[in-house]
Amino acid sequence: LVDPGSYVFDCTKDITLETPESECPCPSKDEKVALEADPRHIKGGVCASGSLRVLLSVVAAAVVIPVIALFV
Repeated sequence: LVDPGSYVFDCTKDITLETPESECPCPSKDEKVALEADPRHIKGGVCASGSLRVLLSVVAAAVVIPVIALFV
């Protein structure tokens, strides 16, 4: 039975820029056609590459490591 207030999400055609990854997972990097067809595959989008995450990790390390060194 389906709750009348619930919405069944079709990941093949209902994906928008605001669709969370919990509703529809991002295509893998190996599936180039599916990844390019996903509208969330823009810079800063849910399915964007991990380059932003890497940049944030480097910045965090550049800030955290000196702070830890001050207290050691």
